[in-house]
Amino acid sequence: IKIYETGRLSFPNEDLKYEKRDRYATHIGWHSREVFYGLGFRYEKVENLMRPYWVKKGNVDSTVTYDTREYADGNVVDTIVTADSIETLYRWTNIDEANTLDWILQVGFRLGNWKFYLERGQVIDRSRKLIDTPELYYKGSIHWQNRFVKDRLGVSVRVDWQWFNNRMDCTINEHDIPELVEMSHYLALDFEARMQILSFELYTRIENFNHSIYMPEAGYTPEGLRFAYGIVWTFSN
Repeated sequence: IKIYETGRLSFPNEDLKYEKRDRYATHIGWHSREVFYGLGFRYEKVENLMRPYWVKKGNVDSTVTYDTREYADGNVVDTIVTADSIETLYRWTNIDEANTLDWILQVGFRLGNWKFYLERGQVIDRSRKLIDTPELYYKGSIHWQNRFVKDRLGVSVRVDWQWFNNRMDCTINEHDIPELVEMSHYLALDFEARMQILSFELYTRIENFNHSIYMPEAGYTPEGLRFAYGIVWTFSN
Protein backbone atom coordinates (compact mmCIF):
# COMPACT_ATOMS: atom_id res chain seq x y z
CA ILE A 1 0.00 0.00 0.00
CA LYS A 2 3.03 2.29 0.08
CA ILE A 3 4.52 1.46 -3.30
CA TYR A 4 4.17 3.80 -6.26
CA GLU A 5 6.16 1.80 -8.80
CA THR A 6 7.23 -1.82 -9.05
CA GLY A 7 10.28 -3.29 -10.71
CA ARG A 8 13.95 -2.80 -9.92
CA LEU A 9 15.53 0.13 -11.77
CA SER A 10 18.38 -0.83 -14.09
CA PHE A 11 19.87 0.58 -17.27
CA PRO A 12 21.79 -1.44 -19.88
CA ASN A 13 25.40 -0.95 -20.86
CA GLU A 14 26.43 -2.01 -24.36
CA ASP A 15 30.08 -2.13 -23.28
CA LEU A 16 29.41 -4.62 -20.49
CA LYS A 17 31.80 -7.60 -20.40
CA TYR A 18 30.94 -11.08 -19.18
CA GLU A 19 32.08 -12.25 -15.76
CA LYS A 20 34.77 -14.85 -15.20
CA ARG A 21 34.83 -16.64 -11.84
CA ASP A 22 37.39 -19.02 -10.37
CA ARG A 23 36.58 -20.60 -7.02
CA TYR A 24 38.73 -22.82 -4.81
CA ALA A 25 37.61 -24.43 -1.57
CA THR A 26 39.08 -26.72 1.07
CA HIS A 27 37.42 -28.29 4.09
CA ILE A 28 38.52 -30.36 7.06
CA GLY A 29 36.13 -31.96 9.52
CA TRP A 30 35.46 -34.73 11.99
CA HIS A 31 32.30 -36.85 11.94
CA SER A 32 30.78 -39.35 14.31
CA ARG A 33 27.26 -40.66 14.82
CA GLU A 34 26.41 -38.02 17.42
CA VAL A 35 28.66 -35.03 16.67
CA PHE A 36 30.38 -33.44 13.70
CA TYR A 37 32.25 -30.21 13.10
CA GLY A 38 34.26 -28.75 10.28
CA LEU A 39 36.27 -25.76 9.16
CA GLY A 40 36.56 -24.62 5.57
CA PHE A 41 38.10 -21.88 3.47
CA ARG A 42 36.89 -20.58 0.13
CA TYR A 43 38.73 -18.28 -2.27
CA GLU A 44 36.94 -16.70 -5.20
CA LYS A 45 38.47 -14.57 -7.94
CA VAL A 46 36.08 -12.63 -10.17
CA GLU A 47 37.05 -10.67 -13.25
CA ASN A 48 34.66 -8.10 -14.72
CA LEU A 49 32.21 -8.42 -11.84
CA MET A 50 28.79 -7.07 -12.92
CA ARG A 51 27.24 -4.56 -10.52
CA PRO A 52 25.24 -1.32 -10.71
CA TYR A 53 27.50 1.71 -10.88
CA TRP A 54 26.62 2.84 -7.32
CA VAL A 55 28.21 -0.38 -6.01
CA LYS A 56 31.40 0.25 -7.99
CA LYS A 57 31.57 3.86 -6.86
CA GLY A 58 30.93 2.90 -3.22
CA ASN A 59 28.92 6.03 -2.48
CA VAL A 60 26.21 8.31 -3.86
CA ASP A 61 26.57 12.05 -4.20
CA SER A 62 23.07 13.32 -3.42
CA THR A 63 24.13 16.93 -2.95
CA VAL A 64 21.61 19.30 -4.48
CA THR A 65 22.74 22.70 -5.75
CA TYR A 66 20.72 25.51 -7.23
CA ASP A 67 21.85 27.39 -10.31
CA THR A 68 20.30 30.84 -9.92
CA ARG A 69 20.22 33.15 -12.91
CA GLU A 70 18.68 36.61 -13.08
CA TYR A 71 17.35 38.04 -16.29
CA ALA A 72 16.77 41.64 -17.42
CA ASP A 73 13.07 41.49 -16.65
CA GLY A 74 13.90 40.62 -13.06
CA ASN A 75 12.76 37.00 -13.16
CA VAL A 76 14.89 34.46 -11.29
CA VAL A 77 15.14 30.88 -12.48
CA ASP A 78 16.36 28.12 -10.14
CA THR A 79 17.68 24.97 -11.78
CA ILE A 80 18.16 21.91 -9.58
CA VAL A 81 21.44 20.12 -10.26
CA THR A 82 22.34 16.71 -8.78
CA ALA A 83 25.84 15.31 -8.83
CA ASP A 84 24.78 11.70 -9.59
CA SER A 85 21.87 10.98 -11.90
CA ILE A 86 19.55 7.98 -11.59
CA GLU A 87 20.55 6.75 -15.05
CA THR A 88 24.22 6.78 -14.08
CA LEU A 89 23.89 5.08 -10.71
CA TYR A 90 21.59 2.27 -11.88
CA ARG A 91 23.53 1.46 -15.05
CA TRP A 92 25.27 -1.90 -15.04
CA THR A 93 29.04 -1.76 -15.10
CA ASN A 94 32.09 -3.96 -14.63
CA ILE A 95 34.40 -4.04 -11.63
CA ASP A 96 37.81 -5.09 -12.95
CA GLU A 97 38.63 -7.58 -10.21
CA ALA A 98 37.16 -8.64 -6.88
CA ASN A 99 38.91 -11.35 -4.84
CA THR A 100 37.34 -12.76 -1.69
CA LEU A 101 38.63 -15.15 0.99
CA ASP A 102 35.98 -16.62 3.32
CA TRP A 103 36.10 -19.00 6.25
CA ILE A 104 33.19 -21.27 7.16
CA LEU A 105 32.58 -23.02 10.49
CA GLN A 106 30.09 -25.91 10.75
CA VAL A 107 28.87 -27.62 13.93
CA GLY A 108 26.19 -30.26 14.38
CA PHE A 109 25.13 -32.79 16.98
CA ARG A 110 22.40 -35.31 17.71
CA LEU A 111 20.52 -35.52 21.03
CA GLY A 112 18.04 -38.37 21.12
CA ASN A 113 15.51 -37.73 18.35
CA TRP A 114 16.78 -34.17 17.87
CA LYS A 115 19.42 -32.96 15.42
CA PHE A 116 20.96 -29.47 15.51
CA TYR A 117 23.08 -27.73 12.88
CA LEU A 118 24.85 -24.36 12.83
CA GLU A 119 26.97 -22.73 10.12
CA ARG A 120 28.84 -19.44 10.25
CA GLY A 121 30.52 -17.79 7.28
CA GLN A 122 32.56 -14.59 7.23
CA VAL A 123 34.81 -12.71 4.86
CA ILE A 124 38.46 -12.73 5.92
CA ASP A 125 39.73 -10.52 3.15
CA ARG A 126 38.18 -8.84 0.11
CA SER A 127 40.26 -6.92 -2.42
CA ARG A 128 37.44 -4.49 -3.09
CA LYS A 129 34.63 -3.27 -0.87
CA LEU A 130 31.22 -4.41 -2.11
CA ILE A 131 28.74 -2.38 -0.10
CA ASP A 132 25.72 -4.36 -1.34
CA THR A 133 27.07 -7.73 -0.16
CA PRO A 134 27.02 -8.86 3.51
CA GLU A 135 30.32 -10.08 4.94
CA LEU A 136 28.81 -12.29 7.67
CA TYR A 137 26.00 -14.84 7.76
CA TYR A 138 24.61 -17.54 10.03
CA LYS A 139 22.32 -20.40 9.13
CA GLY A 140 21.16 -23.57 10.80
CA SER A 141 18.38 -26.03 11.44
CA ILE A 142 16.56 -27.90 14.20
CA HIS A 143 15.24 -31.32 13.23
CA TRP A 144 13.10 -33.81 15.19
CA GLN A 145 12.06 -37.24 13.96
CA ASN A 146 10.61 -40.43 15.38
CA ARG A 147 8.81 -43.60 14.33
CA PHE A 148 5.59 -45.08 15.72
CA VAL A 149 3.19 -47.99 15.20
CA LYS A 150 5.86 -50.70 15.08
CA ASP A 151 8.11 -48.57 12.89
CA ARG A 152 5.42 -48.15 10.19
CA LEU A 153 4.71 -44.46 10.83
CA GLY A 154 7.48 -41.90 10.59
CA VAL A 155 7.07 -38.29 11.69
CA SER A 156 9.60 -35.48 11.29
CA VAL A 157 9.54 -31.73 11.93
CA ARG A 158 12.22 -29.30 10.79
CA VAL A 159 12.87 -25.59 11.19
CA ASP A 160 15.48 -23.90 8.97
CA TRP A 161 16.76 -20.38 9.57
CA GLN A 162 19.26 -17.97 8.06
CA TRP A 163 20.50 -14.64 9.40
CA PHE A 164 21.47 -11.92 6.93
CA ASN A 165 23.84 -9.15 8.00
CA ASN A 166 23.59 -5.42 7.26
CA ARG A 167 24.41 -4.06 3.81
CA MET A 168 23.76 -0.96 1.73
CA ASP A 169 21.22 -0.32 -0.99
CA CYS A 170 20.51 2.60 -3.30
CA THR A 171 17.03 4.07 -3.26
CA ILE A 172 15.24 7.19 -4.49
CA ASN A 173 13.91 9.48 -1.79
CA GLU A 174 10.77 11.59 -1.72
CA HIS A 175 12.56 14.35 -3.64
CA ASP A 176 13.40 11.96 -6.52
CA ILE A 177 17.06 12.05 -5.53
CA PRO A 178 19.09 8.80 -5.22
CA GLU A 179 20.65 8.08 -1.85
CA LEU A 180 22.25 5.18 0.01
CA VAL A 181 20.38 3.51 2.85
CA GLU A 182 21.50 0.79 5.24
CA MET A 183 19.47 -2.41 5.10
CA SER A 184 19.13 -3.85 8.61
CA HIS A 185 19.90 -7.47 9.41
CA TYR A 186 17.00 -9.92 9.57
CA LEU A 187 16.24 -13.57 10.29
CA ALA A 188 14.52 -15.82 7.72
CA LEU A 189 12.54 -18.82 9.01
CA ASP A 190 11.12 -21.87 7.18
CA PHE A 191 9.13 -24.82 8.59
CA GLU A 192 8.64 -28.33 7.24
CA ALA A 193 6.69 -31.36 8.52
CA ARG A 194 6.62 -34.88 7.05
CA MET A 195 4.65 -38.04 7.82
CA GLN A 196 5.64 -41.37 6.28
CA ILE A 197 3.09 -44.20 6.07
CA LEU A 198 4.59 -47.32 4.52
CA SER A 199 5.67 -46.19 1.01
CA PHE A 200 3.70 -42.91 1.14
CA GLU A 201 5.02 -39.68 2.56
CA LEU A 202 2.90 -36.59 3.19
CA TYR A 203 4.69 -33.28 3.57
CA THR A 204 3.92 -29.63 4.11
CA ARG A 205 6.27 -26.66 4.06
CA ILE A 206 5.76 -23.06 5.16
CA GLU A 207 8.39 -20.53 4.09
CA ASN A 208 9.01 -16.91 5.10
CA PHE A 209 7.49 -17.26 8.55
CA ASN A 210 8.52 -13.78 9.73
CA HIS A 211 8.40 -12.07 6.34
CA SER A 212 7.20 -8.82 7.92
CA ILE A 213 10.76 -8.03 9.07
CA TYR A 214 12.54 -9.07 5.86
CA MET A 215 14.58 -6.32 4.20
CA PRO A 216 15.84 -7.77 0.90
CA GLU A 217 15.73 -4.46 -0.98
CA ALA A 218 14.94 -0.84 -0.21
CA GLY A 219 11.39 0.25 -0.99
CA TYR A 220 10.09 -3.17 -2.03
CA THR A 221 7.66 -5.41 -0.19
CA PRO A 222 9.29 -8.76 0.66
CA GLU A 223 7.71 -12.02 -0.44
CA GLY A 224 4.97 -13.19 1.92
CA LEU A 225 4.14 -16.62 3.30
CA ARG A 226 4.55 -19.52 0.89
CA PHE A 227 2.74 -22.83 1.46
CA ALA A 228 3.68 -26.11 -0.21
CA TYR A 229 2.26 -29.57 0.33
CA GLY A 230 2.19 -32.87 -1.50
CA ILE A 231 2.58 -36.64 -1.51
CA VAL A 232 5.70 -38.67 -2.24
CA TRP A 233 5.11 -42.28 -3.30
CA THR A 234 8.21 -44.47 -3.38
CA PHE A 235 8.09 -47.60 -5.53
CA SER A 236 10.31 -50.55 -4.65
CA ASN A 237 10.99 -53.94 -6.18
